[in-house]
Order: sequence, then C-alpha cells, then structure tokens
Amino acid sequence: MISKSRAEGWIGRICPVEPEAHAAVRFRPLAVRMRSLLDDRRKPSLLVTSSISGQGKTTLSCNLPIALASIAPSC
Repeated sequence: MISKSRAEGWIGRICPVEPEAHAAVRFRPLAVRMRSLLDDRRKPSLLVTSSISGQGKTTLSCNLPIALASIAPSC
C-alpha cells in the first residue's frame, strides 16, 4: 500500500516496475503520445509544472520516464 501521508519527508509515490501493473498500464498511453510529440522536436525536453501543490507533478515525473522506457526499451 502506498502511503498518502503528508508528513514531512518523502511522500509515497507510484513507481511501478511490473509492466502489467495497473498504474504502469495507465501511464503507457500518455507515454506513447508524449513520445510522438518529443520525436518531432529537434531538442526534445519536457517540463512538468503546476500552480498548485498535490496535483501529481512528482508522480508524473517519476512514472513517465518508466513508461517511456517500457515502450522503447532500446532508447
């Protein structure tokens, strides 16, 4: 179970390492879309930002690279 505690220090995040885990499957369509957008750019980069805390920036920043790696393991 992932802690949802807002206590000081590290807050639990979803970082699936199992390719068929529910969270991993949910990130894959986003990774496919982002991959196609990033491939079209000369210098691909991505900025994850939000004006409000708790909207998932860290979760996205941790999981999107894992999902990208799962769809293009040679990259």
